[in-house]
Amino acid sequence: MKFSILINTCDKYHFLWNDFVELFNKYWDHNIECEKYFLTETTTKNFDNFKWITAGIVPYSQCVKKACQVIEDDYVLWLQDDYFFRKKIYKEEMDVYFNLVKNFNINRFGIHENSSLYNSVCVKSNLYKMNQFTSYSISMQASIWNKKFLESCLIENESPWECEINGSLRLNQARPHNIWYAAHDNPWYLEAMRKGKFTQDYFRIKEEEKL
Repeated sequence: MKFSILINTCDKYHFLWNDFVELFNKYWDHNIECEKYFLTETTTKNFDNFKWITAGIVPYSQCVKKACQVIEDDYVLWLQDDYFFRKKIYKEEMDVYFNLVKNFNINRFGIHENSSLYNSVCVKSNLYKMNQFTSYSISMQASIWNKKFLESCLIENESPWECEINGSLRLNQARPHNIWYAAHDNPWYLEAMRKGKFTQDYFRIKEEEKL
């Protein structure tokens, strides 16, 4: 299944880009062939094999809509600029995920840690299907999205947090959804920032990786 990687960022977090790309290039299985896009406002940087989508100074939800319009593939793997990779997901594992997405017509397939906030049922092993009225049916954790579905969840002038909280409520009440996730209790990435501040993981990873 053909897909693109979409890395959400913004101009003020440009200081994360070098570290993100270095860790991505180290841990990404380059046997997985796909286009890779940074989504930001106006600022760009020259990284080999990465493209840029600049949406201008507009609200977050409009930035994401712009990316959906630019990317030609039907599916995107959503990442954030502060998702610092800690291990590799191999092509064989991603192939399994994409086969699930295709065979079960999944709207969003998360690849992230489990959480007590999710109302879900275990399908098999580490695979879960979210119930209709779960929190975070829309989540900006790493996920494979059906691009048209992602675009349909967006309204104008929402922040990332509003999109997750209010967007999940809208989605859950408005229409049936089909959202799964593969729980990675040994996470393949860690967040370098939270609510605009560096996490302890950021400093630890910088030291471990000599960034």
